[in-house]
Amino acid sequence: MRQRFQISMDATGARLSIREFAVVDSHLNLVQFSSLQEKSFCLLCESAYDNVTIADSIAVGLGKLITTLRTRNFFPNRQLATKIAEAVVELCASPSDDKIDLYFDDKGLMTRGLPVLAEV
Repeated sequence: MRQRFQISMDATGARLSIREFAVVDSHLNLVQFSSLQEKSFCLLCESAYDNVTIADSIAVGLGKLITTLRTRNFFPNRQLATKIAEAVVELCASPSDDKIDLYFDDKGLMTRGLPVLAEV
């Protein structure tokens, strides 16, 4: 699935939001990722967080931030969650930026297969 995550801070700096978009139109499967337009993505989920909670989680570490960002409706895999958390840290550290967009194509995960966690 080809996804876009928009991480943004509101104008007051009090709320952080993460919006998850995906390409859901099968006709766009053959279109190169770099050629997709903003209208090619469909909003799947939006999560909002209090900036104080986010700042406290950042102070503890990336693992705590990932735990804070994950919700019942927003639960990205570890690889995505780490990239999103790193972008949140970057956004919070740069008050002049108001949003960061991340693009991800999980096609590579599907072709490589799952890693072996333990051998029996």
